[in-house]
Amino acid sequence: MSEGQKPTRPLLWEVEFMKLLASIEDSYVKTMHPDKRQRFLRYHTLLSVGGYIGPRAKEFLNLRWIDIVNKTEGDLFQFKQGRQREVFFHQHLIRIIDANYTKLDPENIQHLVLHKKDEPNTPIATRQFNSSFKRLLENANIHTGTPSSHTLRKTFGMHIYADVYGSTEKGLIMASKMLDHRSVEDTMKYIGLTRDKMKETYLKF
Repeated sequence: MSEGQKPTRPLLWEVEFMKLLASIEDSYVKTMHPDKRQRFLRYHTLLSVGGYIGPRAKEFLNLRWIDIVNKTEGDLFQFKQGRQREVFFHQHLIRIIDANYTKLDPENIQHLVLHKKDEPNTPIATRQFNSSFKRLLENANIHTGTPSSHTLRKTFGMHIYADVYGSTEKGLIMASKMLDHRSVEDTMKYIGLTRDKMKETYLKF
């Protein structure tokens, strides 16, 4: 990490992640430019997937519409890239995906959700995604260090730990399992709990 560069942190679920999705929806409504409208819908879809199921960067950028549309709540999905990992689709995520897919009406359900211009089977570079993601966060007035796909994966993990399980040990174990980490310690470091726990301990003296 270069000097002065801040690591990314998780987005707070309600006040930042949901705000980001709402900001992108608002941008989609306000612009009449067809290419920009498509871009907003594609990013809105992938960012939603990132927050709700926490894919790794390679999994994330290689998602095709056929992987995610027409799901029902509780449907099992297995990522094809990297280590095997199974996830389930929440009803809120299903509604977002299906609504955006209907609006976009892509030519082929086998095409990537987000791809290089005029190359529907070629994923964009991670650097390009990070740059666009940063602009979307700035438009929503959200600041999170150096944003990347890890920001969304960390958001997913922190949401499980803090919001779903109320910052309990059970929540940490579940987050570690769902992120497919090798240890709880890895998860604590990944979502930034180590420093928070140290601060909390110091302030208890």
